[in-house]
Amino acid sequence: MPKLMTIQWINQEAGGATDILPMLLFSRERANEQISHRLRWPGTGVVSVRCRLSVSSDYAELTYDAAEAKRSDIWPGRAKLVFRNGGRDQVDHVLWANPGEPYERLEPVIQYVDDGTEGEIERQTRFGRMSKRPEQTVFSASVRDAYNETCAVTGCTTPEALDAAHIKVDERDRGGEEPRVDDNSIENGILLRADIHAMFDAGLISLSKDGKTVDVSERLSDETYSFLKGKKISPPMYSPPSRDNILSHRRRFGFE
Repeated sequence: MPKLMTIQWINQEAGGATDILPMLLFSRERANEQISHRLRWPGTGVVSVRCRLSVSSDYAELTYDAAEAKRSDIWPGRAKLVFRNGGRDQVDHVLWANPGEPYERLEPVIQYVDDGTEGEIERQTRFGRMSKRPEQTVFSASVRDAYNETCAVTGCTTPEALDAAHIKVDERDRGGEEPRVDDNSIENGILLRADIHAMFDAGLISLSKDGKTVDVSERLSDETYSFLKGKKISPPMYSPPSRDNILSHRRRFGFE
């Protein structure tokens, strides 16, 4: 599966704006979920915009309301992406509807971007951490993109020192015969420096209930990491950790 899909709107009203959408957004069915994604304006850079996303077996619908349109200077309405197959990895055609109007077919320029995933494969191979499951590599590349290659806790931007961490993990006992099956959605990921990732996986730290700060376990006595207590977490550009995933991690390690 490609890492990203870009949709460049070439109709006059859109002015060449390009939506940047991680393909993992379409990996499962959704019902009117609030998400964020990036939007590139020609000559003015990239901004983050919010919308509501619904995903079914063969299409996805993104709804941009008037309030969000005013905040981000985008066009209000609904975009419908009709997929070619149930894998939801290729778009057949795109429909657009202004508020209160029926859908019409548009012909934007759609491209699929794989280079981030390829770069992640090279990075993990170089450090001997290449996953046997390709979805793990896509997950890592997508989380890195969402957090702009920056640790959410420390601000570290050295790619080789960063890991995409799962927040909620599959705790079922599979008898060592099958690999665990973690949720590889972006909402179940956070980008952390490797040492912070290790402490997160060990339950020495967790996210606060609202996901905005770091909570520290009493078991973490190393003064080197005293700065973590109450440390503000930098949010991703889109698809922040879900409340359910955060609470799962907190319950697992006794923060609840």
